[in-house]
Amino acid sequence: MELKVNGDNLPILNQFSELDFVDCVLKIEGLASDGDYYTFHMSASFEGECVGADVRVFKEIRAGFDSDMNLAKDGAHHNGVFFMRSGLESDRLISAIARLYGKDGAGLTSSHRKALRPLHCTRAISIWGARASE
Repeated sequence: MELKVNGDNLPILNQFSELDFVDCVLKIEGLASDGDYYTFHMSASFEGECVGADVRVFKEIRAGFDSDMNLAKDGAHHNGVFFMRSGLESDRLISAIARLYGKDGAGLTSSHRKALRPLHCTRAISIWGARASE
């Protein structure tokens, strides 16, 4: 499987999506350690435009599922991931995700866009087997 990128070396956001499954690919840049968190910027290309956001992730997220694919309670973290608006590219990311899920992203209002300042998951669950810091 080869990663498709645009002329700016950004991955195509939805290149691995199929049927009703949305799988987004984003490039991580500017990874930095900030106390108990990693911070970075993520971006991709969607229909010829740059989409992206700033992100803050808790370092000690453990595997979210056990070997039988049961939810591991110690793998869920309150305030584990924060997504923050980084400008118009974040507005375009929200619109792109809405469109990938069959919604008309063009109808998003400024109050929807402000929701990404910061929007955070109440729980973060790692789908990987190792801690983020390993």
